[in-house]
Amino acid sequence: MEVCRPLKIPPLNLALSSGEEYELLFTLSPGQEKKIEKMTKGKFKVTLIGEIRQKEEGVEILDLDGRIKDLKKTGYTHF
Repeated sequence: MEVCRPLKIPPLNLALSSGEEYELLFTLSPGQEKKIEKMTKGKFKVTLIGEIRQKEEGVEILDLDGRIKDLKKTGYTHF
């Protein structure tokens, strides 16, 4: 957050498109959460962040107050 103020960049934009994220993201079938918990044996934290839906439903993101926000297609080009 502190870096966002002087750069006048919304924190959400920085988090979603800066290219400096070093977390592993993966998908799994519904109902497989317990299997992942058992596999990791508490060695690292797994956080559910969303779900995959039909393309026709689009992409939604909820803010901290639970309001739906538009998510524009952005990103970082590494090369």
